[in-house]
Amino acid sequence: MTPEGCIDGTLVIELADGWGAGSVAIRLLSKLGARVLKLGPPEGDRLRLIGPRAAERTTDDAENDCRANGIPAGRVQGMEEIAENAHTWARDMQLELEHLTIGPLKLLRPPFKSKRPPGVVENTAPNTGQHTQDVLSELLGFEKEMLDAISKNGVIGGPEL
Repeated sequence: MTPEGCIDGTLVIELADGWGAGSVAIRLLSKLGARVLKLGPPEGDRLRLIGPRAAERTTDDAENDCRANGIPAGRVQGMEEIAENAHTWARDMQLELEHLTIGPLKLLRPPFKSKRPPGVVENTAPNTGQHTQDVLSELLGFEKEMLDAISKNGVIGGPEL
């Protein structure tokens, strides 16, 4: 049996006012198959008021309101915004490396700076199996003949990776 429908036929009566964990729990129980009878205040569920109000506001409005009320706030940037941010460029946080199959790939360097030598990003992530033969030979001591045999039998990818 899948989780959906596992409590079919169960009656749940919600007495919450729509704030907090109660409404989340009710949605979960409903998804699991419970019948929900909602008894709320005459003015209705207050969470319904948030959607339309939020749709009228900009991110700047929300940030400014938070700050005006002593709530620390800042927008979360996506990767594209971070890559285009002047601060990212000023801190020398971008680099471009060649990926085996994709070609040139723009990456972000570690965002922290220190007096010690900087962290270095030398390669992109490997393709699946790209380093298998290196690991087996250099770290585990497999001989070339063994690698050739298990590669030929399809146990590992061949040198073309």
